[in-house]
Amino acid sequence: MHRDLGAAVRSCLTWTSPYFAHARLTPELEPLLHRLGRLEQQRPELYREVADSLGVEPAGVPAAVRDRAGELLDRALQDLAAGAVERSSEALTPDLVVQRAGERR
Repeated sequence: MHRDLGAAVRSCLTWTSPYFAHARLTPELEPLLHRLGRLEQQRPELYREVADSLGVEPAGVPAAVRDRAGELLDRALQDLAAGAVERSSEALTPDLVVQRAGERR
């Protein structure tokens, strides 16, 4: 899940405007949300573990994923604005986005 969140955020960072980047986030998260929906149907016990890891009830997983992705995007945009991270795909990997977000929690 972290890899998919990071990939969605990285994809949104290709937009020059933060407004467009945020607008693009929901479509970028659709594949992850779809897989989580399938997980809920096929493996409800594992889905509950995902919900627990996010600190929400199972019904709140999609919203928690969107919120977390929004936080990651905001932080990455702040880093870009501050000149801390280049816009190249080599400099901003999904792992780096998730790592930097985890350091700030």
